Amino acid sequence: LGAMTAQAQIPELAWTPRSDWVNVKEHAVVGDGVADDTAALQALLDTVKSGMTFYFPPGDYRITKTLAMTGPALGVSWLGHGRSTRLFWDGEENGRMLKEDGFAQNARYEGFIFDGQGRAAVGFWHFSSTRFETEELHRNMAFRGFREAGIRMEEQWKDKGDKYATAEIVIQNCLFEDCGVGVWFGSFNDYNYTFEGCEFLRCGTGIQCAKGNFYVRNTHFEGSTRMDMDAGGEHGCSVRRVTSWGSKKFLHHWGVKPMVVEDCQVGGWKDSEGAEGAVTLRGAPVLMVDCVFTAP
Repeated sequence: LGAMTAQAQIPELAWTPRSDWVNVKEHAVVGDGVADDTAALQALLDTVKSGMTFYFPPGDYRITKTLAMTGPALGVSWLGHGRSTRLFWDGEENGRMLKEDGFAQNARYEGFIFDGQGRAAVGFWHFSSTRFETEELHRNMAFRGFREAGIRMEEQWKDKGDKYATAEIVIQNCLFEDCGVGVWFGSFNDYNYTFEGCEFLRCGTGIQCAKGNFYVRNTHFEGSTRMDMDAGGEHGCSVRRVTSWGSKKFLHHWGVKPMVVEDCQVGGWKDSEGAEGAVTLRGAPVLMVDCVFTAP
């Protein structure tokens, strides 16, 4: 186990657009990296309804204000071409790129780079004020350079207007680079987050679960400056077949329900404050089996 050498990338995806897809470049969106595409994209998002698919051909889409997509609606999709479809932030510092409110049941976001350029606070902002959001998929996406979080689920506080939780979320083959937190969720009903085949590189914290629960599979962490996983789950969590290299800490478990850690490889951790080591256990019981810790 050692540091990765090749630059991490998401795949290039090849789509044959269907006739019922909404091609954003056919609606005044330019995608040349120079034109401000915010207003044209917002006009399209204002037309959203259940079952719609927004298709983003290859291009660089310049965003200067928060895009808002508001439901309630079911089965809405965003499809891009992977590494060649990039939305990048060019607005005020600590802005939020996309606010999604009220989407569920097979909502799908696939094939995008969200690039905060070290200026934006949040890439994908789940803010559920219109319905309980369930069964959403983020796949083949990269989140780069977000100061607060690549993906953030807002807390359920009345003063923020967020009334419902976001649950049953699958994050598959996604890349999080140089973000304050890769994925942040912290409401009591933020349940059953599944991470499959993801990479977290040089984030402050990779996965931050203040409540709710999560499952992590076949995922790699590297260079987390605080920790790879901060686990305060209200239900059982599990971490299986995960690798970590050069992070300050692998796992901080302080939740009230059990945790399973199985078949993980952790090397080169750097936590010397209080000699806490790669793993800190301050919560419910943990079953740890078939794990290897090397080169502290």
